[in-house]
Order: sequence, then C-alpha cells, then structure tokens
Amino acid sequence: MNHKKPCEGCLSRRQALSTGAQLGLGVAAVAAISACGGDSKKNGNPGSTVPTASGLATLDFATYPNLQTTGGSYRLNINGNPVSVTRMSDTSVVAVVAVCTHQGATLGDVSGGSMSCPRHGATFSADGTATGGPTGGNLTQYPATLGTTGVTIKVA
Repeated sequence: MNHKKPCEGCLSRRQALSTGAQLGLGVAAVAAISACGGDSKKNGNPGSTVPTASGLATLDFATYPNLQTTGGSYRLNINGNPVSVTRMSDTSVVAVVAVCTHQGATLGDVSGGSMSCPRHGATFSADGTATGGPTGGNLTQYPATLGTTGVTIKVA
C-alpha cells in the first residue's frame, strides 16, 4: 500500500471523519433542544407567572390588552403550567394547559386559531380540541369567564 503523507494544513481522512461526526452531534443537539418547546415571547407577556388567589387567576385588560380583541391570546404560567388564554368571541374566552397530550412538550403560541407541538406536529385548536397528528386527546381546559375589566380563570 502506498501511504502518502497529507499536505501541510490538510486534514487526514481520520480527522475529517472525526470533525464531521462532532459537527453532526452538535447539529443534532441543537435540533433536540429546539424541539423541546419553550415559552415563546410573541404573544404579549408569555412566560409571566400569574398569581392565584382563592383558586382564581385574574388577567386585567390593562396588563393583557390582547384579550380585548377576538383572537387575541397570551401564553402564561399559572400554577407552574404553561397556559394559553385566547379570546374566542365578544362573549367568550378559553384557557387551556398548553402541553401536548402526546408526549408532554410545550405547545407553540396560538396562531391562526391553532397551536402545534414542536416535537411531532400534533395540532390543537385554540379551545384545546385535538385536530391532527399524534395526540392523547384534547387539552385540559380551565373554566374561564370574560368580564368588563378582564378575564378570570378558575385554576383550583
């Protein structure tokens, strides 16, 4: 066999394969972290922890103005759960635990009236109804009422 010495500054075959494998693992790690889902920042005050008193979470319109308009929504944390709150009409609002029923990933924000799971593509309507992909059923819904100054969610 004829073993040639690599040129100065050139990678050997072994170095190239090792570097490629390391890069592949790095790309896979970034993809896995991205797929875990997380609280997005695009719908107002997502990630905000809403305090509860006597089993109720109160969202006033001054702090959560998107809820004054049909289709407006927020992603919030209530009792340690990611919760999506969406104004459905002039008279109704829904609050659902925004965790996929398939494998527990945090769902994306409500967009176009639906949410999707970043892991396997399951989809849910804003009211929590499973609409496609692998799911374990509908999302858990908290009783929510729309008042003149805001939204009240019963969480206990």
